[in-house]
Amino acid sequence: MAMGYEIAVTPLQLAAAYATFANGGKLIEPALVKEIVAPDGSIRYRHTPHVVRQVMPAAVADRVRHLLLDVVDEGTALQAALDNYLLAGKTGTPRSTVRGHYVAGRYNPNFVGLFPGDAPQYVIVVKLSAPQSSIFAAKTAAPVTKAILQAAIAARDAALDRGKLASSITAARRDSLHRDVTQAGHQVLLAQAVSGPSGGARDSASIRQATAPYVITLPARAADPPAKVPHPVPDIRGLDLRDAVRSLHSAGFRVQLAHDRRTGDAADAATLTEPAAGEMAPTGTLVRLLIDY
Repeated sequence: MAMGYEIAVTPLQLAAAYATFANGGKLIEPALVKEIVAPDGSIRYRHTPHVVRQVMPAAVADRVRHLLLDVVDEGTALQAALDNYLLAGKTGTPRSTVRGHYVAGRYNPNFVGLFPGDAPQYVIVVKLSAPQSSIFAAKTAAPVTKAILQAAIAARDAALDRGKLASSITAARRDSLHRDVTQAGHQVLLAQAVSGPSGGARDSASIRQATAPYVITLPARAADPPAKVPHPVPDIRGLDLRDAVRSLHSAGFRVQLAHDRRTGDAADAATLTEPAAGEMAPTGTLVRLLIDY
């Protein structure tokens, strides 16, 4: 099963490669059977993970995993993002092969995800063959991955450590829940202090005594967001894809790869981006980088 472009790789090989980012840089030999249990409940076989080799230092693996978080948060995999959990991953849109040759207009979009992104328990690979709705993984494999993970989270028998999963809920969601619970709890305590357990009114001394142990810390006022200052879109003519993306990111723009369907003179024009090079656009603007897949 060819994923496409230069190297033929199976989804299992792709999952094993990305698992190194979750395993401290160690390549783990894939296994299909975790354990075998006899009818009487005794364990006949239990798999022991086998480390093939240390592919990269643990610090490098951790750094790459953090970069993959950005792909879902603000990159090409926005449609894979989950509301309450971090997800790390990478999209791919390789051209498919038939009998050893690439086929024009036929693609195998795929997405590899590490879930949860901060302490992975799953490595998931979604590969689609020649989808009709779109050739881009951002619009096909990424949302399919989200649906699969949502089903796994909701399933009672999914192989997930729920304790660790609960601790991986995103910081924003934790803060929101904490504020809601603190506010609701204080309102209950204040109502009890004022009315008393039986509903009768209390005097001011009783109220002060009842409420004294509870201290509420108000959150600091959020800083105003930085102004979006217009900048010219960089001219990326002559740059390879990696340097072109880096140049656009450095200028403060978000980047989306788009298939360049122009032909003839239009394909040779200087406009390789939308907006075009030199046009003024606010910081954070999405710039479509036109490339020929």
